[in-house]
Amino acid sequence: MSDTDEVRHEVGAWLVAEWTPDRPRAEFLAAVVGAGWAAPRWPPQWFGRGLSDELGHVVEQEFRRVGAPGSGQDRHNLYAAT
Repeated sequence: MSDTDEVRHEVGAWLVAEWTPDRPRAEFLAAVVGAGWAAPRWPPQWFGRGLSDELGHVVEQEFRRVGAPGSGQDRHNLYAAT
């Protein structure tokens, strides 16, 4: 299994366990941050996963696939870079 497949499987399993469209948004986003998926390219000590840019895109794709918010903060929000 490639790194891409492993990350896709891991984030997919996490989303199955954690995401439902009716879950309160703030509660879900707190879980996303706690799991390191909000900023997957950041190091773990900064609430990330330490993933490469390529694998960070895989995480974002999986979030988009199920319609879940929260991933990609390390690329899409200026506040995440400060």
